[in-house]
Amino acid sequence: MKKKLITIVAVILAAAALVIGSVAGTVAYLTASAAVSNVFTVGNVAIEMFESKVNSDGTLVDPSVAAGTKKTADSNSYHLLPGQTYVKDPTIYINETSDSMYLFVKTSNQIRTIEVEEERMRTQMEQNGWVEYKISDNNIDIIWVYGTKEGDVITPTAVTATSTNCGFAGQIALFDHFTIKSDADVSIYGGAKVTATAYAIQTSGMNSVEDAWNAIVEVYPYESGIIGE
Repeated sequence: MKKKLITIVAVILAAAALVIGSVAGTVAYLTASAAVSNVFTVGNVAIEMFESKVNSDGTLVDPSVAAGTKKTADSNSYHLLPGQTYVKDPTIYINETSDSMYLFVKTSNQIRTIEVEEERMRTQMEQNGWVEYKISDNNIDIIWVYGTKEGDVITPTAVTATSTNCGFAGQIALFDHFTIKSDADVSIYGGAKVTATAYAIQTSGMNSVEDAWNAIVEVYPYESGIIGE
């Protein structure tokens, strides 16, 4: 496929790193730098990804902000403790002038083993209409497509500025929180990361999920594989 036919946007949600604290050697901090960085655009699709600004205990800094308001967090730091729930709500925002597009997200979650099973970020993405497309051997790195799956057939959903999975036009949510198991030993997760990278590609000329992802890889060849494959 010729690159001039491809319209792609990549948005990277910055890494969240666990840094071990000094209180009895058992307290950890989950910190995140700028919520959005390294935006790449080609052609006429445009997306952004933000998450809400939170306090160190995982509560919203400003609970009065209206639901659906564009999130603008520059950074978040979480005081990570067993049994605690934290707001973490990365959401893709679609520019109103964009062409119809397909959405992909690559997640890398190194704290997945200490998340409460029923509330995992991975589970929330499935509930929000994201389908696993590729997954690494260690289950840390996953390529998701926004769409549906019947048997082994994945069909990406065409997204426009009026599309939503969270009740607000032009907004596609990934997940909205994470909860740490009550018996988790957070002290051994120093340096762990949670990252998300979003890609958008125009629907025109794409006949399948494979066509769409291969076109993305043509422009971003470093995505030809995921860690652990």
